[in-house]
Amino acid sequence: MPDTNPIEHVLATAAGNFRIRCCWSGDRFAHQFELSHLGEWVELLKSVEGDGETPWPPSAPIQELHRQDWQQNDCLLGVGKAGHGHWSLSLEPLADQSGFRFDFACRASFSGTSEFLANTYKGEELVGSKSMPNRESSASVMTLASTGAPGYYLDIKVISGASFEPSKTSSEWVVKAPTPTEEGAQTVRWIYECRLHQEL
Repeated sequence: MPDTNPIEHVLATAAGNFRIRCCWSGDRFAHQFELSHLGEWVELLKSVEGDGETPWPPSAPIQELHRQDWQQNDCLLGVGKAGHGHWSLSLEPLADQSGFRFDFACRASFSGTSEFLANTYKGEELVGSKSMPNRESSASVMTLASTGAPGYYLDIKVISGASFEPSKTSSEWVVKAPTPTEEGAQTVRWIYECRLHQEL
């Protein structure tokens, strides 16, 4: 069930100039990537959320979110439900404090036809720069350039079969989960990391 008294949750890097802000939107938490630039917070990406009528929403429906202390760092743990699926999230800062790691999972019964497992983002202040495979065979990196804060770049690294690509809708980007390997009940997991860097 949704949290009866949801609050805003924020995770920031040690430098304090890059953060993930989770805000209540309808019946679930939306989240956005924000950069501190010239004394103001610039929104880089914002999750596109569904509603209670959408069995396979554009982003994982996280309806309960809690802050935890893990290895001397704050992290956020969340769960949610839509249709016949149960979703979970672990969000934590990267070890080098340059960004964050998202670890999503969905447990559901899959037919292999109509399911859509992903996280969709709107990013009007970002443009695609380049996509390149990572040294890890299971990872690739997409670099997005910020137009709202020139000189800053957001690297999205997808892991374990996930993909990151522009959607058919202008200014939207999609992290797609791996395709379920078979029909029936199973858990699908997708992981991605985001890093902020500045061109000097």
